[in-house]
Amino acid sequence: MKNNYLHAGNTTKKSSARARPVFRAFGVVAAVTLAGVVLRVALAAGPDHLSVRSSKSEIVAENSDASNNGKNPIAEKYNTLVMRVYFRDRAERDRLAQELSAEEVPTTAGYLTVIGDRDLYYNLTARGLRVEIDENSSRNLSDPQIMRDTFYGGYKTVEEIYTFLDQKVAQFPNLVEKIDIGDSWCKMNPGSCVLPSPWNGYDLFVLHITNRSIPGPKPVFWADGGIHAREIATPEVVMRMIDYLLNNYDTNADVHWLVDHHDIWLMPEVNPDGHHIVEAGGGGNSPYYYRKNGDNIGGGVCSWPPTASNHFGIDNNRNFPFKWGCCGGSSGFVCDQTYRGTLAGSEP
Repeated sequence: MKNNYLHAGNTTKKSSARARPVFRAFGVVAAVTLAGVVLRVALAAGPDHLSVRSSKSEIVAENSDASNNGKNPIAEKYNTLVMRVYFRDRAERDRLAQELSAEEVPTTAGYLTVIGDRDLYYNLTARGLRVEIDENSSRNLSDPQIMRDTFYGGYKTVEEIYTFLDQKVAQFPNLVEKIDIGDSWCKMNPGSCVLPSPWNGYDLFVLHITNRSIPGPKPVFWADGGIHAREIATPEVVMRMIDYLLNNYDTNADVHWLVDHHDIWLMPEVNPDGHHIVEAGGGGNSPYYYRKNGDNIGGGVCSWPPTASNHFGIDNNRNFPFKWGCCGGSSGFVCDQTYRGTLAGSEP
C-alpha cells in the first residue's frame, strides 16, 4: 500500500489546539452512534433523509387520538418503528434495556432507543410507559428502496458511497471537490477479478473540503475508512464526518473555522474492491468476513467462499513500505488475513 497521504506543514500550536478537541469529539460521537442500527438506517437513507442542518426528527408522542379508535396514526403507518422508551430511574432503564434489546446509543436524554413493530408499541403504552415514535427514522427503516440500495440492514455499497460523494459536491460546490487519486487493483488489472462475479474495479476517490476562497497554506487533516474490507462501519463514520462538516458550516462556528482554515481530506473507502466482495455474502444479508483487497493472488489456493482467516488478496494495512515485514505483525502465507504481499508498497 503506497503511502501517498498528505502531510501538514507549518501547523501552528494555536490552530492544532483548537482543531484537536473538535475532531476528537466528533470521532467519539460517531463511533458510539454507529453502534446502533438506527444510525445504519439513517445513513443508508442518504442526504435526502439525513441532514445535520435539519436533523431534528419528527416525534409523535404515545397519546392516541380518540377519533382513531385508540390507534396512533404514525404507528399504523409504518411496519417498523424506531421508538423512544422513557425510563424513570436507572434500575428501570437497565431492566427495560435487557427486556427490549435496546440499541447501543446514549440514554442521557432519559430514554432508550428501541426498534420494533406496532404491537410492541401498543404493549408498551398499555403498560403505562411513555413512548415516542421517531417518524423520520421509522420511515427510513420501513422504506424498501433503502434496503435495496444498501446491504446488511443499511450499510452503503461502493456505488452508494460514490453517489454520496457526488451529491456532496453538487450540494456544496464552493467547499468540496472530489479528487480521483488512482485506481483499485481490479481496475488496474481488467479481467482479473472474477469472484464473486466478474467486475472491473473502481476509481479511488477522496473529498477535499476547504473554503477555497481563503488562500493557504493551511494545516492538513486526513481521515480514511475501509482499509480492511470487512470493517464496514468505518466508511459510514467518514461519511458522517463529511455530512457534519458540510451541513453545519453555516451554523456552527467551530465547523466554519475548521473548513475555512484547514485542508481536510476525507476518503470513505480505501479498499472498494474488498468492500465489493464483502457485500456479496448471502446476497448482502450475511457479508463475507473478507479483510483484504481484490488482488487475486492466491485465488486458486485460498478458500472460496472466503472465511475470516482464509482468503485471497493482500492486506493493505500490512503492505505499507514502513517496516514492511517487520516485527511479526504480518504473514508471508498468501491465504492468511494479514498477508503482506510479495513487495512493500505493491498495492494501490
